[in-house]
Amino acid sequence: MAKNYCMTLALCLLPLGSFPLYALADNPLSIHQICQDQPARCLDALPEALQGEPLYSHNWYSLKLYEFASLLDLKRFDKLKQVLAPWQDSGRLPVRLQIAVLVYRAKLAYLDDNRALGEPMIRQAVALLTELSDTLPNTIYLIELANLLLYLDDMETAERILLELEQRYRSRASPEFLHELYANLAQVYNKRNEQQQHLQYRLTALEYALARGNAQQIGIAQNNAARAHQFLGLWQPAASHFQLAGQYAKEAGDEITYQLSRLRLVEMAVMQQQWQQADSHWQELDSTILPRWHQPLAAELKEKLQKRQNRD
Repeated sequence: MAKNYCMTLALCLLPLGSFPLYALADNPLSIHQICQDQPARCLDALPEALQGEPLYSHNWYSLKLYEFASLLDLKRFDKLKQVLAPWQDSGRLPVRLQIAVLVYRAKLAYLDDNRALGEPMIRQAVALLTELSDTLPNTIYLIELANLLLYLDDMETAERILLELEQRYRSRASPEFLHELYANLAQVYNKRNEQQQHLQYRLTALEYALARGNAQQIGIAQNNAARAHQFLGLWQPAASHFQLAGQYAKEAGDEITYQLSRLRLVEMAVMQQQWQQADSHWQELDSTILPRWHQPLAAELKEKLQKRQNRD
C-alpha cells in the first residue's frame, strides 16, 4: 500500500476521542472540553489531571486515551509510538480500550508501510468492534467500523454502512457525527479515485467541521478540501483552502498540519511555474518538522527552487 494513501487514511480516520469510552463523568468538565476540542492544550493539561486519578482507574484510562487521540491528531507519531509501547499486551484491558490500543498501533504500522504488522491488528479490532456494536448499539461505532474496513480494502461494505447512516441521521445528528461521517465517505471515493465525489464529500465534511467549532479539526478539514481540489487541478480554490488550513492549524497549535499546508502551496506554485510565490511559501516552511514520508517531496522542491535561482 502506498505511503501517501496510508498517511491520508490515517489522518482522516475517526479519532477515538469521539467514543463514549471517553466520558469522564467524575472528572471536571474543563479537562473533557479541552481534550475534545484542543489537543495541544490537552497534552499540556493531562500530566496534572493524571496525577489526580488512581492508577489504572476508569478515569485514568480515559485520560490516557485522550493522550493517544491528541498525539494522533497532532501527528506526533514518534511520541505516540513511545507512549503505546507499554500497552502492547492489550488482551487484558477492557474491550473498548483493547480496540483503541489495537487501532492506534495499527495506524502506526501502516504509517511505517508495515501492512503485515498492521492488518492483523485491524482485523482483531474489527471483530471486537463488531461484537461491541451488536451488544451496545451506537452509531459512532459503525463509523469507526466502516473506517477500519477501508484498511482492509473492503470499500463496498464501508460505503454501505456510511450511506445507511447518512440516510438515517443526516437531518438530526450532531455536527461532530456528520463531520466524521462525511470525512469517511470522502475517503471511500478517494480510495476509488472518484475525485469529483471525493471533493463533494470533503466540502460537506468541512461544512460540519466549521459547525463543530474545533480549530484543529477545521484545519485538517481545510487541508483535506485543499488536497481534493489539488487532485482535480483546481489550483486557486486549493490554494485558498491550504491558506485557511494553515491559519486554523496555527491557532490550534497543530504545527505539522501548518507545515504540510506550506509544503503543498510550494508544490502547487512550482507545478504552475510561479517561482516568486514558490519562494515566498518556501520561506514559511520548516521542512525539518515534516513527517519523514514528506521529506523526499520537500527535498525535490528545494532542488527545483535552487536550480531556478541559479538559472536566474
